[in-house]
Amino acid sequence: MRKLLQFIRLPNLIIVGLTQYLLMYAVLYPAYQSINLSFDLSHYQFLSLVLATLFITAGGYVINDIYDIQIDQLNKPDKVFTGVHFTLNQSWFIYFGFNLLGMCIALILAWQVGNLKLAMLYPIAAVLLWAYSAYFKRTVLLGNLIVALFCGAVALLILLAERNSLQILNEQSHLGNYVLQVLYWYGAFAFFTTICREIVKDMEDIEGDAKADCRTLPVVFGIQKSKWVHHFFAFLMLGILIYFIQWHFQLEGKIALGAWFLIFFVSLPIIGLIFLLKQSKTKSDFSKISQYWKGIMLAGLLYLPLFYFLIK
Repeated sequence: MRKLLQFIRLPNLIIVGLTQYLLMYAVLYPAYQSINLSFDLSHYQFLSLVLATLFITAGGYVINDIYDIQIDQLNKPDKVFTGVHFTLNQSWFIYFGFNLLGMCIALILAWQVGNLKLAMLYPIAAVLLWAYSAYFKRTVLLGNLIVALFCGAVALLILLAERNSLQILNEQSHLGNYVLQVLYWYGAFAFFTTICREIVKDMEDIEGDAKADCRTLPVVFGIQKSKWVHHFFAFLMLGILIYFIQWHFQLEGKIALGAWFLIFFVSLPIIGLIFLLKQSKTKSDFSKISQYWKGIMLAGLLYLPLFYFLIK
């Protein structure tokens, strides 16, 4: 069981589930409560949505390992699961099992709430994750963009699930604008931080990727040009952060405190990482940068419970 949990990246799945719960109950709930508005989804139905997301995500990790056996043996031999702890047939069985569970849960949920779009999104996500592992991961930047889009969509899925109540909230309370700003910002934050980290991970794995004939950004254009692409996305993230921080300062009350959190725990660390990456040269350097990006992701996640107290 321990190896299975490592295989499906349990810590990452916990972050995915926590993200959706925080968006729902730390961002939407206090705004809904202010006008006695009910969720579109019951607590049980929202749990179903989160579980469907987690099963599809877990399947994505498994299929990635199946296709990356050769690459992982070169880049991270201590983290190879298929062929070591699980046979290839067992890995495929786990992959199809998780996807089937996720799609069945999504279909039942969509039927219960009368929102077939929810049922359609999960098969699309599963196909994209398979295509990423099988083809796009080995192409310049496209694989990075797919992973980043998936991470952003995990957050924005709440918009689709709660679209009716969010429309009512936006019509009846000024908090509707607050909530939408946070949802859109976090979706963009998840996208840009993920793509920056994915580019750094490709720099870290350049040696193994080159031997496996993967045409990743660093393999095709080199480390230096890859750094400039990383900086491009990092500066776009900073631009969005500046807008979001300015929005906080324009509001009255304690919500402006959120701006200071974003300045000291998100914006300044990103600027520091840009300078740090310019000096990085070794696999160890890039590994540290990748972990630092994880820390920034965690800081962005911690903004969500902070928002709960800022608008109460």
